[in-house]
Amino acid sequence: MFQTPLDQAARAMLASDSDEAARLVYYRRLAASEMFLVLEEEPRGETVSPLILTPADGAMVLLFDREDRLADFMGAPAPYLGLSGRKLAQMLKGQGLGLAINLGVDGAEVALPADALDWICDSAPPPVDLTQTRIRQITPPSDLPEVLLQALDERLAGLAGQVETAVLALVEFENASRGHVLALGGVAPEAEHAIADSIAEALGFSGVEAGALDVLFLTTEDPHLAAFRKTGLAFEIATAPQPSAPKAPGSDPERPPILR
Repeated sequence: MFQTPLDQAARAMLASDSDEAARLVYYRRLAASEMFLVLEEEPRGETVSPLILTPADGAMVLLFDREDRLADFMGAPAPYLGLSGRKLAQMLKGQGLGLAINLGVDGAEVALPADALDWICDSAPPPVDLTQTRIRQITPPSDLPEVLLQALDERLAGLAGQVETAVLALVEFENASRGHVLALGGVAPEAEHAIADSIAEALGFSGVEAGALDVLFLTTEDPHLAAFRKTGLAFEIATAPQPSAPKAPGSDPERPPILR
């Protein structure tokens, strides 16, 4: 049977209630995955009406990580809103709604109460400082936990078309401070803040403090980027661009959907 990355994380989490690391991995994948929220009716402009279930343990909305799963559970195609799990959590936060995720998927059904949804939003760290400090020396990364590297690898894999180069290294700055830096090349200036926020979020959901590394944006012509490539740990990023056509409603971050 086909398993999505969210299925795999769900099964690992459900196998042990006390496995905090597995729970963090699940929340991270939920936040990063495109999810489909079942609606009562087709969106009207920027206003959406989630379909709300009312079981004994509290009101919940329905989320699926595949459109076919949504249709199978509902018995027919149904109106939905597609957004990242993180954006959906932010939209639903404070509404007192829990999440019923992938109902009907054997071994991967997950029900999260409203306070867990709030935790997903609150645990995402603030954006990384984008200020570029003068660099004195670049050396290979050292003593980094595997969970940090895995979190970066997963998040960067989803940034195809937005990031051309990603290299991690240990950097000494002119003020004598030292720290790990993720150098990103080929990023459009208007996308820098969102990408830095996304990287910080990935670290937060892996259980690693965002301050464990800084993000540095460099042009493809910057000689520092060549030095990072020569010395640091490079991440593989697919070259295929992300779809450019926006999804409506809710695709514009400046105009989030309105719940009704």
